[in-house]
Amino acid sequence: MSNINDGSSLSPVTHYHVAVQGIPLRDWFAGQALAGLISVDGLDAETASWQAYQYADAMLRSRDKRELKP
Repeated sequence: MSNINDGSSLSPVTHYHVAVQGIPLRDWFAGQALAGLISVDGLDAETASWQAYQYADAMLRSRDKRELKP
């Protein structure tokens, strides 16, 4: 098991009429990034998925830095 900061879970929300409950924030961010990445021509699924999690991790790091500021 890795020690990846998954950002905890989202509260129950409705997004595009689909209930999302208990999904780790990291996975939510990755899914949002992936939605944009899949529109890139020539980008295979493996690469797009990897890049989506790179974006998600960057968003979590940015959020953590922002929360540390007074």
